[in-house]
Amino acid sequence: EKKTWAEANISCSDEFSILAEPTSPTSLYTVIEALNVHGIVGESWIGGKKNDDDEDFSWNVNKSKIANWAPQFPTLNSSSSCMLQSSDNGFFRHRDCSETVPYVCQ
Repeated sequence: EKKTWAEANISCSDEFSILAEPTSPTSLYTVIEALNVHGIVGESWIGGKKNDDDEDFSWNVNKSKIANWAPQFPTLNSSSSCMLQSSDNGFFRHRDCSETVPYVCQ
């Protein structure tokens, strides 16, 4: 199901979960496996976000350092942006939070 980042965040919360926050190699591959099991190809929302007034991205819950960015990412600008993870290589990218894409909870 495709949702905006905020809708996906609420949907995970409604299931007593959070948007996935893959902070280790093991959790990166767990997310990739979950996406593949559910037939999701491409990118899906995960729990990282940068608000307009923030300098960098941060996780919703786990405040550890964000890594595994795709080459040439993140591109930092003044607008808010939300993180996605690729189902094929696990790299992180970001897009406008109002776009609708699949998501993965943990």
